[in-house]
Amino acid sequence: MTGGHIDFTERIALPGTQKAARIYPDDRPPFENEMGTMLQLMPNPTKHYIVIGYNLGSEKAQGIILMRDAKGTLIKNLSLQKPVNQITVDLNGIPAGMYIVSLYAGNKHIESKQLSIIN
Repeated sequence: MTGGHIDFTERIALPGTQKAARIYPDDRPPFENEMGTMLQLMPNPTKHYIVIGYNLGSEKAQGIILMRDAKGTLIKNLSLQKPVNQITVDLNGIPAGMYIVSLYAGNKHIESKQLSIIN
């Protein structure tokens, strides 16, 4: 404590395009805080980018993430290279609104979440 203030330094980790490993060894494992969740969207709502965390579980098929608008029009189709990972998606050029992000393994639907893009 100096001059009546507390000194505090917080680590910051900016997302890359593909993040296959933990940034810090003491981070909690993926999806630990939401048992049973196979799909995470961070931050939500968002403006410029979204980090999508996914876990295909025991599925051995190729994974994909589909992003659709409220009318069902396909906006993004992302092929997944690993069964558990995080990907960063650039949202510039996509208008503000509500979207559905869905995780599939092969032809099997795993989970969907709502995404809000704001101005």
